[in-house]
Amino acid sequence: MNSIEFNSNYNSKEVIEAFEKVTGLEYFIPEAFYFYYSIEIFKISKKSGSIKKPTILRVYENYLKLPEEEKQVFIEYEEKLVDLYQRKVYKIGEDFFESFNFIRVTDEICKVISKNLKKDVCLKCWLRNYMCMCGKIAKVNLSHKIYLIFHYSEILKASNTGKLLKLMDDKTEILIYGIEEYEDKIRKIFFDKDFIQNSVCLFPSKDSIYATEYYRILKEKKYGDLVKAKIDGIEESGKEFNKDSLDKVEIESIKDINIGFIEKSFEDLKIRDLNVFVIDGTWPQAISMMQIIPKEMVKLKIVAKAKNVYNSLRYRYSEETCSTIEAVATLLSDLGESEENIKEIYNSLIMLVDINLERKKTPKEEAEMRSSQLDKFEGFIEKDFQ
Repeated sequence: MNSIEFNSNYNSKEVIEAFEKVTGLEYFIPEAFYFYYSIEIFKISKKSGSIKKPTILRVYENYLKLPEEEKQVFIEYEEKLVDLYQRKVYKIGEDFFESFNFIRVTDEICKVISKNLKKDVCLKCWLRNYMCMCGKIAKVNLSHKIYLIFHYSEILKASNTGKLLKLMDDKTEILIYGIEEYEDKIRKIFFDKDFIQNSVCLFPSKDSIYATEYYRILKEKKYGDLVKAKIDGIEESGKEFNKDSLDKVEIESIKDINIGFIEKSFEDLKIRDLNVFVIDGTWPQAISMMQIIPKEMVKLKIVAKAKNVYNSLRYRYSEETCSTIEAVATLLSDLGESEENIKEIYNSLIMLVDINLERKKTPKEEAEMRSSQLDKFEGFIEKDFQ
């Protein structure tokens, strides 16, 4: 019986409550076989991150061979947890291995949560409570809705930057890849074809287009629609207007007739309320996560800034890489976001960098060097928006 107790992830009320706060989901008690599996896999290897089907199948077959009285030990333990925490039992579904993988992910998240609770970590900004930035970060109202699809391994990482968007903008939604409820939610969202047509995904691929080019196309279409609607209105009022072959008129010609005709100039026209999906994880993880994004959704790419703020924390500096929030800031800027909001996004990143530099407790000379880098980056940001 004592061997069951090794897995403390399921018998801690604090961990279960923290799981629900971090993920926004109710915690489910896995059915009895999972407890048996956890113990057996722990005996086989301490590195249970990658679970192969033959291993699961072998353990499952061993479980079925157990005498009924031994099986009952696990069942009683499951019932004890259900009664104690008033949670439902997660039943392994028809797709045995897929269901089991979701349970494994829940286990991995609980392990991370358990570890971070001992460090007194804030469950919102994922920093230690004495470094918490929740009350310091500025609120913004972004023009577009951001959907952050986190790989589950990013949860509670102090260095993660995508979380800042959720802290800043209440509309931003976090979806966790690897958790069954969230993957189901993502698939249900993509059932709506109109939703997909008004959505984009930030991901550099062969079929991606530059965000600036996509935004120009959207503006041209909207401006053309405004012109045609205005002309239709003039004709309905009984006034004459020559619109010979208007449907064939190029956008540059439409812009020429703007003076005194359309209330907003082409340059001032803004596109709002796009659904922007952002993949947050390592590059191999991102490639795997892209499988859940519909093929017909527009993929956008950006031209990264010459210097990236977050690279001051990295030992291997590369001008070709940038953090998630820097990529999103560049994307939003390309999609017409206000300069004020973009500056606030960078300010939040600089704050996070400062905190992480302090947390890492680097040697004095390295800290001075990185502090100097930050000064240059701050100057770069100010110059960029002048």
